[in-house]
Amino acid sequence: MHPRVRAGAIRHALDLQTVGQKSGTVADQILAFATGGTAGCSSGRAMARLYLVLTHHAAIPLGDTDIALDGTRQAWWRVAMDEYGRGVWGGTSDGADRVRARHPEIAREADAGSNAYRAAKG
Repeated sequence: MHPRVRAGAIRHALDLQTVGQKSGTVADQILAFATGGTAGCSSGRAMARLYLVLTHHAAIPLGDTDIALDGTRQAWWRVAMDEYGRGVWGGTSDGADRVRARHPEIAREADAGSNAYRAAKG
């Protein structure tokens, strides 16, 4: 196995182990972090953006979804992206509504980005 492929496989296994240490799905963990007591910090807002991107396909730059993440949140981010890519992301509309209620500024940002994208498409 190529060393980079091996390193990626090891990283993915470690990410899954990190996510598995808590109860619930990675979507549940991201939602709790994005709407709980940590919601106001940079990484809480980044997780809120990620939840909206993956659940509602919000037009938010992916670079805004991984700001100030520690090792655990980085693992959540990578596992969430993997789940989304495989079509098994567990985010819900109810969860997205909770994120939007907790972060009205991010909801406005998501709406503006999505509206601009739709207008540009014609």
